[in-house]
Amino acid sequence: MSTQEQNFRYSTVREQMLEHLFVSELMQEAWFGRKQPMDVLRSEVDSSGYDLVVECNGITRHIQLKSSLVESKKRYLSVSAELARKPSGCVIWLRIGPDATGRRVSIGYYFWGSAAGKPLPDLGAFQMTKHTKANVQGTKAERPGHHNVPPSQFKKVSSVQELAEILFGLPVKGHTF
Repeated sequence: MSTQEQNFRYSTVREQMLEHLFVSELMQEAWFGRKQPMDVLRSEVDSSGYDLVVECNGITRHIQLKSSLVESKKRYLSVSAELARKPSGCVIWLRIGPDATGRRVSIGYYFWGSAAGKPLPDLGAFQMTKHTKANVQGTKAERPGHHNVPPSQFKKVSSVQELAEILFGLPVKGHTF
């Protein structure tokens, strides 16, 4: 089975693995690098525009996770307008590929949002997302409440350390068990 077919066929498995990997990386950075506990809540229903609620350093972030293969040529990422109703809502885009061994994932982090405590940038500046499937007449209707945010709007983040700083303003306190 090709990687593309495997990613399509097992997309839910892939999404869950990436979510767990992301949470693990962020929690390790907060705990070992910043001496801060982190609380993580998962959304069971995808109707409010976020996948995770993460609280650390007195800051609560509603996070929508997006992922794509590093070689993917995304023209936009669909962002729910519901996310804009949440304080400190943001989107984290995981660009993934194989590591040097080909047996583990390598992640590049991209961030779209505002400083902690601030709402998302105005989604009204972006086109509405269209449904992926056409209706009987062959028309792809707009998907209410979802907007196309181009990749150029996302800030490339060099590491999970930098991401923790962006999300929670956490100062580095050293690495010890």
